[in-house]
Amino acid sequence: MSRLLSTALATMLFFAVNVGADVPHQGSEEAAVQLLAELIAQDTSLGRGSVPKVAADLAARFRAAEFSPADVIVVPVLDTAALVVRYRGTGSGGPPIDLMAHLDVVAARAEDWGRNPFELTINNDYLIGRGTLDVKGEVALLVTTLLGLKSEGYVPSRDLILVLTGDEETSGDTAEALVKHHRDLIDAEFALNADNLGGGTLDEID
Repeated sequence: MSRLLSTALATMLFFAVNVGADVPHQGSEEAAVQLLAELIAQDTSLGRGSVPKVAADLAARFRAAEFSPADVIVVPVLDTAALVVRYRGTGSGGPPIDLMAHLDVVAARAEDWGRNPFELTINNDYLIGRGTLDVKGEVALLVTTLLGLKSEGYVPSRDLILVLTGDEETSGDTAEALVKHHRDLIDAEFALNADNLGGGTLDEID
């Protein structure tokens, strides 16, 4: 279960892009919940073959929002895929920042749930469904926030790179493939991982 809004992720995005208080329609809570419902409806657990479809659908949203096709890349890896989207900035703020999450979920048996795990349910401001917390809720927030900022004509001071992997819950092949074979797509000063909200450490830099 996940709250409608993730304060930690909102703070993360504010730090990354330094936006003001006005939230564009495409970056609204309603848009995020609608996208989350669509993501929850797709069983992206191991062996289902759904991750490439979800990655392609999200890629189409970014292209429709006038992101350059060269900046919206679906990377097939075995039977899954990763999605990398670069939101171009001015470069005045420094090297890019990666915004990371994953599209896959742990398998769910319907008989173990009191509700359909692949149908989003809202109950007392809680979102219930497979992946709402780990981590499709954050995927929906990242995607709709970036699309909303784009619709407002916002240009960040550095490139923002959305990195959505396809098998974090299992082998991690997509992340490994990106690092080994597509490093140019994801190379950044640092990464903000939506799958690690609520904690973390900051190492000293020599």
